[in-house]
Amino acid sequence: MSFIKEILSKPLFKATSLNAISILIKIFVGFITSKFIAVFVGPSGMALVGNLRNFLTTTEAFATLGFENGVVKYVAEHKSDDNQLKKTLSTIFITVLFTCLLISLGLFFFSEYLNISIFGNQYQYAFVFKSLAVALPFYIGNIFLIATINGFGAYKKVIYVNIIGSLIGLIASVLLIWKLNTEGALLSIILTPSVLFLVSFFSINKEIIFLF
Repeated sequence: MSFIKEILSKPLFKATSLNAISILIKIFVGFITSKFIAVFVGPSGMALVGNLRNFLTTTEAFATLGFENGVVKYVAEHKSDDNQLKKTLSTIFITVLFTCLLISLGLFFFSEYLNISIFGNQYQYAFVFKSLAVALPFYIGNIFLIATINGFGAYKKVIYVNIIGSLIGLIASVLLIWKLNTEGALLSIILTPSVLFLVSFFSINKEIIFLF
């Protein structure tokens, strides 16, 4: 019994258990959201949601420039060296921010073209891409903060942020889909990760003061 108690008291076991809970919540949230989309939006709406998710994944890859893993690596290496950490993170942050703003401008001004390319002529969802243009800096900022928290080794914070994000996503998705149907489903994909920026920001409040 003492051996079992020792295992249960290990930080790794606690972190793994917490992560398992986070994964279960994500699965539950995904199931409920999919049900709502199927009921209120239908097969055509689900296809549009899938197209937007694929587009968002591509946009994220371009906007972050693949720096996500690099942030984790360099924060972990330089977290005890204040000056080096500031230089590294400020360089990455400014580079990603500049790229993100360029992409946001492209999304905003080419929203009509993107609407036709992603959704087709029969849909008028250019506002979705304009909304994404505004939300993208917060969306990418959240990824940057999560990577920073990971680099500091605060795995519990990352898991808590993911759990809170999943719950916020569920509430936002259900309300938006219920009220706006297809438009709500599309907006929920964009807005939820952006709102999560605030959660990540407050989760790293001590480090973020130092970073500024």
